[in-house]
Amino acid sequence: MDSIYRDHILEHARHPRNFGVLADATKQARLANPTCGDVCTIYLKIANDAIVNATFDGHGCALSTAAASLLTEHLTSMSSVAPIIGGVTMPCLNEAEFLTLLGIEPTSGRLDCALLPLRALNAALK
Repeated sequence: MDSIYRDHILEHARHPRNFGVLADATKQARLANPTCGDVCTIYLKIANDAIVNATFDGHGCALSTAAASLLTEHLTSMSSVAPIIGGVTMPCLNEAEFLTLLGIEPTSGRLDCALLPLRALNAALK
């Protein structure tokens, strides 16, 4: 794959979708990456076994911000939370699937940045 800063990553970093606190969230989790200082909170509103809204806030590098933006877009397109909540140890997406969603292959030093939003999602769903 090309550089980690592909056009769609830069677009999501500059203009993140679903950014902001979700006041009526039914689940949320905040995680930080102590290595680089990125912080991400994932907010979910779940009703009738469906994610009806997903947002995020925090601060971080372009990759972390873009990953959170892409993740919340993916979550709001899902029709049911059953695959997510069905097993506490089963994440909505595994790390490989999430990296495919991002469309990049980050270097080992940037992997934690890319996966921070997914890890926050998994923490919110536990």
